[in-house]
Amino acid sequence: MQSKSVSSPYLSILSILINARQKWRPYQSCPGSLPPELILNILEENYYTTSHDPVPDRHILLQLSLVSRSWSRLAQRLLFRRVTLQEKTLPTFLSAIQPNTSRARYLGESVKTLEVTLAQSHEGQRSFAKILLACPQLYDLDLRFESGVCGLRDDVISLLEQQPPSITTLSLFNQRDSAVLWQLVRLIRPTLQFLFVDVSLGPLEASSRPPSETSLPNLIEFAWLDYASYGFTEEILRASKGTLEVLSVYALLPDHKFIQLLQSHGPRLRALRLQACRAELHEVIKETCGRLEEYISYEMPPAEVLSALPATIEHIGWYQTAHVSKEALEYLENGSRLRVFTYVWGDSDPRIEEIRAICTKRGIELRHAVRVR
Repeated sequence: MQSKSVSSPYLSILSILINARQKWRPYQSCPGSLPPELILNILEENYYTTSHDPVPDRHILLQLSLVSRSWSRLAQRLLFRRVTLQEKTLPTFLSAIQPNTSRARYLGESVKTLEVTLAQSHEGQRSFAKILLACPQLYDLDLRFESGVCGLRDDVISLLEQQPPSITTLSLFNQRDSAVLWQLVRLIRPTLQFLFVDVSLGPLEASSRPPSETSLPNLIEFAWLDYASYGFTEEILRASKGTLEVLSVYALLPDHKFIQLLQSHGPRLRALRLQACRAELHEVIKETCGRLEEYISYEMPPAEVLSALPATIEHIGWYQTAHVSKEALEYLENGSRLRVFTYVWGDSDPRIEEIRAICTKRGIELRHAVRVR
């Protein structure tokens, strides 16, 4: 039997079934009589298209859901695990998970990740709020706003306040109203652990600022892409002081802002991901980031920054460069705890064989990612 890496997902199913015949002889009569745990294992083995492209293979799952009633129920659980909705599909999806039947409740409880694009319509926003309430296991919300959306209506916020969703991961895109962002963050404040913000906000009005006592007690990771949203970002950073461990800054900050940022949060950080860091800022990294285990940047770090990184670094990487510098090679050779090196354009580097030899000698995993994040 060929392995899954060189065959279709259907062959991996067949392989699992053949192996299962030896262990589960009482269940050999038909696929539908296999134990639920084994069926779920088969489905999860084929949930994603490839290991490098983690997109649910809906075609395979739909085919497997036709095997029998027991397979259908478990396949639907995976089909509903990650859901993507547009404004016009919100009412239809809501009708499928309204908790007035056991099947609808089962489907609603299957939703773990939800990607939604919201417009300004009242019906769409209320459907969105009701969907959140009907998905009690939802923990990952990816929310995008169509152009011109001014924010969530007051009655929608009130509806969500009755039973705030227990979301741990929130990603926000295409919103220009900081007050709306704070409404969302405030709703899930007690459970929010990971916040990703790709928005372009104007100056933060005084009326939009949260109360000074607002805190994000469990926020571990924060990432933002646009310096234009720094007013909102400053409030997030203030509210999460003492909790952040992973910070991703994909905007180029003025030096004084970068220094303030690391002085406030650097001592707790375990991972720092940057657009770039100028050599002149190496001292603040050395003084404040003594616990770092990961350092990622879009550009290759200058020698001064490499020398300022603590001995605790286990993963280093960068996205774009002409070739690895002599100082970077020396860092790969001498980093005492280095375990992973991510170098996106490594194959085009004239020193790639030298890099591979160093990584092989030291047992460092060499990764080529499409995107460093």
